[in-house]
Amino acid sequence: MPRMQIDFPETTLFSHEASVRIDDINYGGHLGHDRLVSLLHDARVRFFRSFGADELDTDGFPLMIVELAVSYRGEGFAGQKLQIEIAAGEIASRRADLVYRVTEGGDDRMIALARTRLVFYDREKGRAAMLPPTFREAIG
Repeated sequence: MPRMQIDFPETTLFSHEASVRIDDINYGGHLGHDRLVSLLHDARVRFFRSFGADELDTDGFPLMIVELAVSYRGEGFAGQKLQIEIAAGEIASRRADLVYRVTEGGDDRMIALARTRLVFYDREKGRAAMLPPTFREAIG
């Protein structure tokens, strides 16, 4: 089976530095997959805050992650500084992809590429909402 393809777009919307903590290390001696997903989530929360939004309420709509894909490219180790970049991927009227590139901060060694597909939920209608204007503006 061929490797899943995640391409990082040319335009980075947001960048965040994170440290790999000792409790992020799994029994294999490197960054655990569950901890990587948590680091991606933290970066996404910070991205939303950077344009005055919140995952629980962007123009009245909460965010839902409906898909997650991760392609591991290298190991992360305790004490490393990671650079987590976020870009906009495929965009539709009711969904959007955010693409993440995780590198070792000092030498750009690739740790992972990831993609989350998100929708905003309209509680009144019980379905996905149109992408909120604040979010659309932030992703260009």
